[in-house]
Amino acid sequence: MKVRLKKILSVAAVVLLFIVLLALFSYYRYPWDALTVRLQDEISSQTPYEVSIDKLRPSTPVSIKVVGFKLYRKSPKSIVLNIDELKIKPSIWGLITGKLRFKFKGAAYGGTFDGKVKDIGKEQYEIDFSSTNFMLNKYDYNAALAGTNASVRLDGTMGLVVSGVADATFKNQALKGSIKAANFALLASKFSEIELPELKFASIEVPFEVKGNVLTIKPTSASGESVEARLSGTVNLREPAARSPINLELKLKFKGALKDSLDPFFQWVKEKDTEGFYKIEISGTLGGVKLR
Repeated sequence: MKVRLKKILSVAAVVLLFIVLLALFSYYRYPWDALTVRLQDEISSQTPYEVSIDKLRPSTPVSIKVVGFKLYRKSPKSIVLNIDELKIKPSIWGLITGKLRFKFKGAAYGGTFDGKVKDIGKEQYEIDFSSTNFMLNKYDYNAALAGTNASVRLDGTMGLVVSGVADATFKNQALKGSIKAANFALLASKFSEIELPELKFASIEVPFEVKGNVLTIKPTSASGESVEARLSGTVNLREPAARSPINLELKLKFKGALKDSLDPFFQWVKEKDTEGFYKIEISGTLGGVKLR
């Protein structure tokens, strides 16, 4: 009996080794260039975006490595996202059960990011994402805002943390997170025809929550060398993003030279509250902001 079992196990081991080697050979000999073209064509035909991928190749352990991933808006033609490198590691158990599960990590805009996605059924997915040290001045905000009358210039580094559940269409989401920025500076900006002054902060953290299509910015405060600011409100997320309605409240208290130059103007159009802040209501859309 023992001899027979030993022979069966030996045959099973050989068969298993053959299957593993065949799978690895197929994995590394897969026509990745053809898959790259197919992905680019599928995204272009089904979304308002175009994708450019420099290289899509297998990596060890079993994972996929993407180099030079660029996402463009079709009209007007402008780049929205530029990822230097992305590594995706699918779950073997997920592949067997037919449920989407994978981990990812990568590099973009001078920083790094990682996270995971898990299919929890009924077209819903658990999402975890975190990033560190994104260099804000490496992102082309004006290209992303092309076609609007807004322009932005930012500096500093930023990290983002997001976790929660979203459905396949991202229209029924429950996400929580925060954005942390260090040495943050709004160097120059234009919303509609209004020019805003330069604002600098040593650090700032913006906690937010997304339910359905509504992004809620929880009360946030930040103090810089020339201004103290408080922000809260909501953004109704739409596609394209420039059409998203906003309803925000921004409070500003100026300091030093900025106080001397701006207080006379603001006192003419606004009244300070009991804490010395000017309240500015921000409405309209992301592509056409109205201040009052």
